[in-house]
Amino acid sequence: MARSTRFNNSMPCLLKAGRPRLSVCSTRLTSRARCVSASSLHVSPLTPGLSGITWSGFDNVYYLFTHTETSSSFAIPHDIRILEEVFKVPIPGETREQYHARPYYNKKNAFLTSTLIEELSSELAEDDRKQAMEKAQGIRKQYAQLSEGYQKDKGNVGIPLA
Repeated sequence: MARSTRFNNSMPCLLKAGRPRLSVCSTRLTSRARCVSASSLHVSPLTPGLSGITWSGFDNVYYLFTHTETSSSFAIPHDIRILEEVFKVPIPGETREQYHARPYYNKKNAFLTSTLIEELSSELAEDDRKQAMEKAQGIRKQYAQLSEGYQKDKGNVGIPLA
């Protein structure tokens, strides 16, 4: 199995992927008030991740990529499709455009707040903002390289919906 498809423990069991695994790992923690969850994926969480984060007691999620970016830049369109097919219920009278313009989940809710890292940069001083954006670009570049390897290998290792 190629390294690019196993860095997040999703093979051979998707339940061992990063965020869902939080609910298992964090049961050993006595206080989550001072904990930070870091994900190697850096993508706005999907439903298993949201559940894992919520049940683990984390109340803030920060991510680098949106679901749209994972679809367009990393050829992983199924995240959006799963969220829409399973959870995004159409509102009677809603147009197709209105439906697609609505968010996939409530990013601020009773359990957690989910924030795109770039949105935080507006709170920084100009020099710090520039440095943070350069760092984010470097991470994006590295992730694009990892994604390239993942795309080449995913069909060969039995990843569902590959």
